[in-house]
Amino acid sequence: MTGYYQVDEQDKQSFDYPSSYSTVNRMQSSNIEVPNGEQLSFSFQMMDNRACQSWDSNFEAGYRIQIKASDDSNNGEPSLLTFKADGEVSQSASLKSGALVSIKYDLERLSDFISYQNDRPQWEVMGHYKSNLTDEESFQVSQTINGELEVSEIILKISEGDELMVWFTASNRSGCFQEDLGASFEIE
Repeated sequence: MTGYYQVDEQDKQSFDYPSSYSTVNRMQSSNIEVPNGEQLSFSFQMMDNRACQSWDSNFEAGYRIQIKASDDSNNGEPSLLTFKADGEVSQSASLKSGALVSIKYDLERLSDFISYQNDRPQWEVMGHYKSNLTDEESFQVSQTINGELEVSEIILKISEGDELMVWFTASNRSGCFQEDLGASFEIE
C-alpha cells in the first residue's frame, strides 16, 4: 500500500504504509511531516502481486483535513483518544487547539453490524469530527487487508474551538447504517 498526500496546490508526495498487518496488531499508522499550508489531502493506492490496483481516494476528491498552526503543548506527542469495544472512551492528555490527537477505534464497538459474504467483510467504518466552531470532517477508520477488516491509527489536528466531537458510522453492502455516538472532549 502506498499513501499520497498533497498540501493545497503543491505537488503530491508519497509515503509507504506499513505492510505488517495482523489480526493481533490491528492498528497501524504512518507519520509524515506536514508542510505549511491550509489543507491536507490523502489518498491510498493498493497493489497486489499481480499488479491489480485499487484506490481509496474518496472518489478522487481525497480525504481532506484542515492544517492548523503547530502547538508543541504535548511535546510533539499526540493526545490519545481510545474508543474501546466495551463502550469505554479514554483520553490520555488534555486537548489543545492546533495540537495533534491520535484516535484508536475498536471495531467491536459496532459488533452488531458486522457482515461478511464469502468470508470477506462487507462493511466499513467512517469517523467524523468537528468542533463547536468548525464544520464536520470525515476520515476512514477501516479498510480490508488480505480479506480482513483492519483499523488504522488516525492522527488529526485538533480544530479551533472549546469542544471536539468525535463519532463513527458504519455501513454495509446492503445499505444498512449504524451510528456510534462516540464522545465529546474539552479543548483547552
